[in-house]
Amino acid sequence: MLSDRACLTIPLAAAFLCGIVFDRAVRNYDKTDLHFYDSPSQVIHTLSANCQINSAWQNLGHVVPGTANVSYVERAEALARLVADTANISATDALVLDVGCGYGDQGFLLLREYGAQQVIGIDVIDEEIAVAQQRARLLSVEDRVQFVRQDAARLASFEPDSVDKVIAVNTALHFRTRQDFLERAWSILKPGGRLAMVDTVMRDKNAIDRYRIQFPDYETWIPDENLCTLPDYLDRMSAAGFETIEYKDITNSMFLERNLDLTPFLATFDVAYPGVGKYFQYVAAGDYPYDDYVVYVLVTAVK
Repeated sequence: MLSDRACLTIPLAAAFLCGIVFDRAVRNYDKTDLHFYDSPSQVIHTLSANCQINSAWQNLGHVVPGTANVSYVERAEALARLVADTANISATDALVLDVGCGYGDQGFLLLREYGAQQVIGIDVIDEEIAVAQQRARLLSVEDRVQFVRQDAARLASFEPDSVDKVIAVNTALHFRTRQDFLERAWSILKPGGRLAMVDTVMRDKNAIDRYRIQFPDYETWIPDENLCTLPDYLDRMSAAGFETIEYKDITNSMFLERNLDLTPFLATFDVAYPGVGKYFQYVAAGDYPYDDYVVYVLVTAVK
């Protein structure tokens, strides 16, 4: 999760892409052009006008094997389900924590499809939390899902051994720092509790070096400590205390490799971040050389 300053400039999911998609545009991009709408109600209104009210996803999506011509919303939901299934979320879970919850879509899905008893979503973007809270009221589920502004690296309001499952989808790369988050997640999980994430690691050490040189302002959206290879990443999870660590490379199933109508995604993103959608148009056009830098992994670990 980004710091307050970074959150007011570049959105979570777009941040890493903005750093890689194209050098010149990023270097010349005036981050002060990003601005939030005046109120949560205005965001809700705009979401209603541009896409389904229950579809304000911001993750990178997942292609389910055997499916074709599915929408961005379906792919975003599929990625959330992949993480929920990996975490073994069910009606027996008294409390599930969604870290980097955005507009709340994952929390609503966990209630609707997995029967989690209580979900708490946290984020550091005030406007997204306000929108998620209002959506919960509109859906009459505010008694089962709460959205709270909180730093992922601290998780200050959670007691040790109090949470059944922790999930983070396309967000942990930006936490300041990811290692602090891992240590706190381990602390608040109950014994036997599970962490599940879709996260981003660097392809190799050479990719890290090249990234640092090509994008010298990358620490605006990614703490330097978070740039690591997969072996280092797994070692850091172990150092945080986690056991039974399993991972799967899902890079080829992310939406970035597929031809896809991004209209719903871009409309949703432009609600809170006008102009950012143009970066994803470059992604859709195949101008994002992510294979040169990153690997997307599905990771699960047990306390």
